[in-house]
Amino acid sequence: MASSHAHEFGYRDELKKSLPRPPWFKYVPTISRTWDNPDWHGELGRVDDLRRKYVEVWNLTPADTTAYLCGHPHG
Repeated sequence: MASSHAHEFGYRDELKKSLPRPPWFKYVPTISRTWDNPDWHGELGRVDDLRRKYVEVWNLTPADTTAYLCGHPHG
């Protein structure tokens, strides 16, 4: 899940609490405007950068991976 600011995560608390999760479900919130969120301690950066990181970390392949992105088309 990605956002510019930490306060923009609509379901962050619910997703963090929804345990147990199936082993295939990964939740990694990230923010892109780090200068506006000095208290944020999660991932930093844009989704496209983190996607590259986690494809390698989790050994993801197109055959076993689905990613969903949503948001404003001009944002």
